[in-house]
Amino acid sequence: MDPRVAEHFDGDISRANIRPQRRHRYVGAQKSLGGAPLLVVDAEVTVSGRVHRCTGCGYAFDEQSGDLREGFPPGTSWAAIPDDWCCPDCGVRDKADFVTVD
Repeated sequence: MDPRVAEHFDGDISRANIRPQRRHRYVGAQKSLGGAPLLVVDAEVTVSGRVHRCTGCGYAFDEQSGDLREGFPPGTSWAAIPDDWCCPDCGVRDKADFVTVD
């Protein structure tokens, strides 16, 4: 999730229009923090540096760079990304459709 979205709603992301597949993850995480502002999703850290590419549009997720727009800080491993996550660019391919690029 783009941190600007949370900032726009003063940290209350339950007011944002979030895709139903992702809504429970973001809003649930915020509720577990007692309603505290939520800007990024917790993820485990790795230094493998692998790149995973969407087979539909070519979007690439680099583990070292992460994707702050989606709420994944640099160092986020591919295993830490939820299985129901889909490509942020095309929205068509799921995590399972991505291929690892060497």
